Amino acid sequence: MIMCLGMVFVMTTYNFMLNGMFNVLTPLQMVKEMIMVFIIALALELVIVGPIAHKVVFLLPFKKEKKFYMILTLSTCMVIGMVFFMSIYGLIHASIAGSLTNQHVLISFFTIFAKNIIVAYPTQILIIGPAVRFLFSKFISIKQAPSL
Repeated sequence: MIMCLGMVFVMTTYNFMLNGMFNVLTPLQMVKEMIMVFIIALALELVIVGPIAHKVVFLLPFKKEKKFYMILTLSTCMVIGMVFFMSIYGLIHASIAGSLTNQHVLISFFTIFAKNIIVAYPTQILIIGPAVRFLFSKFISIKQAPSL
């Protein structure tokens, strides 16, 4: 949830800036939008993207014993899946708002996808992912069962 929350905050803020929404939306509207996007993103991550990404990672031929490879591969699969679905959400949202250009829908989708992947991937790999793993390692301790 923390990873999803961080990515939603960064990506929603990025898309607000990209689409000039800071001058249009009130802070309350922005918070409402972020909450709605968080709920959608979390549901997608838990129900569709996460399970598929885990299956894909375990099918790929690489050394799964190496933690770094596992993290990088799983993060890559998650980012691609989430950007794919959230770009569909963005396309639908833009269509409802009437802000789509007269481009073909596939061109609009790939434009949205490209703009999002160039920010989402490095943000996940270099900032949010490491920060969440650090927080979990420092502040969330897993209680070990007592030895008998």
